[in-house]
Parts: sequence; structure tokens; C-alpha cells
Amino acid sequence: VYHCTTYMHDSQNRDYTDEMAQIEFDRLQDSGIKMVRTIFRSTWAGGTSSNFTGWNFETTEMQAVYRWALEMQERDIDIAINAGWHMQAYIDDTSWYIETPYLFGNGEDYYGESNGVDFTGLTAEEIRLKKASLRYGEWVSRALLAFRAHGVNNVKYVLTFTEPSYTSADKLEGYYADEWITLATGLHDTLVKNNLRSSVEIIGPNQGSITSGEGLLNYILTSPDFDRDVVDIYTAHFYPRGTTDLDDVYGDMCDTTFKSYTDTMAEFNMQDKKEFWCDEFYASSTQIALGSPNPWGGVNTCVGLVTAMKYKIQNTSLWQIFDQLWIDQTNTAGEFSNGIHVVGSAPSLLVSSIPKPQYYAVSLLGRYLGNNNGTVYPVEVPWAHGIYMNAVKREDGNWTVVVINVNLEPVSVQVSFDRAINSTLYRHVYDASEPKASTAAHLADPDRVFKNVQKTLYDTVPSGGVAVYTSCKF
Repeated sequence: VYHCTTYMHDSQNRDYTDEMAQIEFDRLQDSGIKMVRTIFRSTWAGGTSSNFTGWNFETTEMQAVYRWALEMQERDIDIAINAGWHMQAYIDDTSWYIETPYLFGNGEDYYGESNGVDFTGLTAEEIRLKKASLRYGEWVSRALLAFRAHGVNNVKYVLTFTEPSYTSADKLEGYYADEWITLATGLHDTLVKNNLRSSVEIIGPNQGSITSGEGLLNYILTSPDFDRDVVDIYTAHFYPRGTTDLDDVYGDMCDTTFKSYTDTMAEFNMQDKKEFWCDEFYASSTQIALGSPNPWGGVNTCVGLVTAMKYKIQNTSLWQIFDQLWIDQTNTAGEFSNGIHVVGSAPSLLVSSIPKPQYYAVSLLGRYLGNNNGTVYPVEVPWAHGIYMNAVKREDGNWTVVVINVNLEPVSVQVSFDRAINSTLYRHVYDASEPKASTAAHLADPDRVFKNVQKTLYDTVPSGGVAVYTSCKF
């Protein structure tokens, strides 16, 4: 998660310089990240007035978005726009969380979005929400065309809101499950009508942070009112949280939850038809809050990442890579400090240029595990406690093997392949006891070379170690 607000002006003059922006962008690329998810506010093109006068995609805010997006494009990083943040604003018909009120479906259409739509049999509230869904789709459609017009061609995904439905005492699936179906369907239908559907993949339902697939994910897949092709990539969020970061519990937590997600997809024969992503993820503990400097938090997050790959989860997105200022906010509470969202792997450069320890662990995996069209091989770790592994043959033909040791002492390991890989492997090690954080944000260089590895590799991995063995030479 990395928001597109880098070049936006803050009312408190807490603005990034061009040099700061380039440092952060380069770190993003150095971490191997190939896709970022960003908040995308309707108010940047539609304002907050109830007197709607049309979408304007030439505002100062949108110019800042295009500038940021072009920087991502230059670095071969794709973008997922989070179209609408809190869906509750649409349902409750209130702009409490800053959405353009026109999207809530009241009054006459400005662009005739609902022309020809049959509202027979619908209540007034159902009609409003249907109109809202079509206006939502039209806003996204026009935004996609505006990106193209400004030379931005890397907006590849559209997320349908953030955590739109939690479980509750009143309704197991959450208050807004049916409403999400209406809004997501309106987005899909409008993109089809505007000949834009094939240009992006729709991501949803972005299920809230619960530990199974029994919430919104299960609900929409069982609903007779939901066309499963409305969504291209199914998603849920998960934040494993132990009592202490030194407990070896994160592998089991992730194993249980990720299995539940993929079992839900398999129950409906979706596992080979659609991708599944965990589009918010990070490990923490009750002792050290999410986003606080945490050497072992990076190790435990890496355990989750390799576990997700075991279950063929195609993308696991960090919440988040950097701390970021939410423009014009000054609140200090929960995850915020003076308006800065402090849940990242590195501080905002407004605060410090030295990344947190966990940055160096998760970035190693991001850089060397590759993305898209690689092959994840099944791994067995018999009789080994506190050791987690995975093996990947990347799209470029390079091999990467990850071995993580969460024991409190070094462990000697033997990595055996079922056939010769005929590769020289370079070892990069993150050590939780000495993460070596610095302004340079330099990831671990290779400290050992295993020449012409055939079927076996022997090594010792330090306590709290994330060892990456790769044939990549960068």
C-alpha cells in the first residue's frame, strides 16, 4: 500500500521536496515492489459540495496524482486505485468521510447514468443505491480515461472500497454485504457499457480483517444476486497478532487463515478461475504495535509471506511499505501521529530517512522472490521446528530459496532439491539481532556464495534470520 499523495500540498506546509520524493520512489523500486494500492478520492475531481457541477479531472489534486502515477510507470510499477474508501458513506447517505455527495444517488443524474434502467419494484432506498452504483461506475470510467489522456497507462486494477463489511451480532455477514454487491455490479456494468471493462481488473470484496473466509467472501460467493465475473481478483485482509514477537505462532496463524480463504474459493470451484490476494497484511504483537520499529516483526511478516505462497495466494500486500502523511490531517490517535499514518516499514521522510528494521526483511523477499509467472515449488520441512521455507523459480529463470529461522538460537539446515538446479546461489541474510538500519536503506549484500548447487545446500541460519539464496546477481 502506497498512496498517491506524495506531490499534494498540505495545509500545514508539510510537503515533500522533489529530492525526498525521488528517494522514496527509488526505495520502492529497490524493494522489488511491482504493484501499489493507493487511496483514490472522488473529491479530488468532484469536490464536496452537494451542488454537483460535473467531474473535473484537471484539478490541482489530480495533477499531483498523474505526476505520482507517471513516476510509478517509469519504474514499471502497476497501480491499483482504491475507488471509494469507506463504503458506509454511500449507504448512510452522508459525506462524513469525504466523498463527493453526488455519488450517493440523490436527485437527477448529471450524466444520465441511469437512463433506460428499470426501477420497477424497487424501494426508494434501493433506487438511490442503484443510481449510486451507476454514478460510481461513471466516475471510475471517466477517471480511467483521464489517466490515459495524461499518459498514465499503468492503472491496471480497481479496488471496490476498503473493508466494506464486518461480521456483526445483527447479521453474520456484516451490515453492507448486499449493498457492496449492488455497488460492485454497477461499477462492472458501467465499465462494460463504456468499453473499459477489459482495461482493468476489479478487486474485491476486500474483506475486513477476520481470520476465515466465512465473512463477506463466503457471502458474495453464495449470493444468487452476485455474478462472480463482476470481480476478477478476490481478496481479504489479515493481520496475525501474537502475544510476543518471539513466539513461534505466526506460521500456524497464517496457515489456518490462508487455508480457510483458499478453501472457501475451492468450495465454489473458483481456485482455478480467479486469483486470490491477501491485499492487506502485516504481523505484529500485543507488545509492539503495528508500525513500531520491530526487528522480529519483519521476520514474522516474512513467515506469513512464504506461507501465503504455499497456499497459492498470488499477491500479499503490505499494510504498508512507508508511513505516509494524510494530507491536512493533524490527528494523533490509533495508527496516526500528527496526521501521519505510522504503520509502514519505514518512516515518512518528514520524520526520518532511516527505515525501520522490518523494512530490510520484507524488502529482501520483495526483491528476490519475483512476481508474475514464476513457479512456487512445494516445500517440506520434516522434524524442523521454527524453520520456514519456500522455493521459487522466477519468470526470468533464476532460482530463489528462502529459509527463515524463528528459533532463539542458530540452526543448521540442509536444503535438498528433488532434481539438480545447476545454479550458483548468492546468500543475503537479514539478522534480527543486527538489522543495520541506515539512511542509505541498503539491503543486505551477498555474504556467501554457493557455487554450482546441484541437489543439496548446507548452511547455518542465525536466530531471527531471513536467509535468501538466489541466483539473481543484483
